[in-house]
Amino acid sequence: MDTVCDNSPYQLRIRLRVAALGMLVLCQALSLGVPLQAQDDYFPLPQRNASQFGYPYPPPAADEPGVTLTRRYMLDGYPELEFNPRPQDEIWLVSTRTIPNCTQLADTQQFTCKHPVGTAWNTVPLEQLLDVQQLNSQRANIVFVHGNRTSAFWARRRGKMAYQHLIANNPVDLPPVRFIIWSWPSDEVSGSIKDFWKKMTRSVQDGHLLGQFLGKLDPAQSVTLLTYSMGTQVGFSAVETAASRAACPPVDMIAMAPVTDCNWPHNRFQAELSSQQIGQLCFFRNPRDIAIRAYKKVCSLHCHGSFQPGADLMARLHPHARQYDVSQGVGCEHNVLGYVTQPQVRCELQTILMR
Repeated sequence: MDTVCDNSPYQLRIRLRVAALGMLVLCQALSLGVPLQAQDDYFPLPQRNASQFGYPYPPPAADEPGVTLTRRYMLDGYPELEFNPRPQDEIWLVSTRTIPNCTQLADTQQFTCKHPVGTAWNTVPLEQLLDVQQLNSQRANIVFVHGNRTSAFWARRRGKMAYQHLIANNPVDLPPVRFIIWSWPSDEVSGSIKDFWKKMTRSVQDGHLLGQFLGKLDPAQSVTLLTYSMGTQVGFSAVETAASRAACPPVDMIAMAPVTDCNWPHNRFQAELSSQQIGQLCFFRNPRDIAIRAYKKVCSLHCHGSFQPGADLMARLHPHARQYDVSQGVGCEHNVLGYVTQPQVRCELQTILMR
């Protein structure tokens, strides 16, 4: 028995098998593994008969390559209803999904910019958004960044949902806003573990593109990043890039269910530089969230037990970071609706917009 116990190759094989099984089970529990329909409650749970909504069967959108005939159930019962924001607000969408291999520097001409008209989204040049933003300084800029496993269709829907609950349905008469949905390529990749690590890398890279975009906005206007799950890493990387641009003003940030890359930040200086670029920083955490718990466990295995979430480090470095526990209202599900409907989130956004 002593020979077996002291056999290091044998013990190594056992540990590798246990770790692999644990990572597989945990990744399945992540937001990465939760069905798309369960994460979107803009309407009630889907009905298989779309005519109940008074609409024909919704065809896949032109910019929705991930929706094939075998996966049309993703849109079943979820037509993109007409969307009427407040008259004083603007809704925009900026997408980097057309950029296959993302680098820190990319031509912003490759970004896709859209503006909603009824149930449709009209593609317009990015310069149109930038011109409107510079000419009209009365609107505060809010950039919503979704999480992982979100197709272009669901990015639009969840952006609308966040706006509807936090802005349009807010009992307080908020000042005019320019709500920008940042749509990054986070479509599901086959294999939970492969999907997780690939999106971690892409979220860091796409954050540099968001940072370039923020650098083109009028520095005299306020910008608030509203991020969810892995979109928080996109936001932090954007702030890191913006910090290198002297003309870019500090941004405020509200992070819901924050998920960051296991290897970010690479050093304390990088974290301090990013922290200095953030004006107000708010975290909405949920210790009961099964996806967040699984994410921390997977990253701990990857980092051999020395994992420290980047969001935790940013919370310590930022002098005025505020943290809220919303587990009572959200429960154990990793659902964006559970966060955007929390009164604390609405109150923090209201405070930032009305200061």
